[in-house]
Amino acid sequence: MFEEKDVQAKVVPYEEYNKNEIIKCPVCPWVGLPKDALREDYDEESTINFDLSCPRCEKMIVVVPYSKIS
Repeated sequence: MFEEKDVQAKVVPYEEYNKNEIIKCPVCPWVGLPKDALREDYDEESTINFDLSCPRCEKMIVVVPYSKIS
């Protein structure tokens, strides 16, 4: 299949997350919109809101943490 590359997912603050921004997998040739990626939502006890992974090779591409409340 695809060779696993040691690339960490990009952390995007919730306020900067753009659901219309094209994302690219660092492992395989997949390119698409966030709505086409695999999404995993986390519970409120986590610091992470959700992450997006490649639908082709399942490499995590983007991590979106919860907003920090001041």
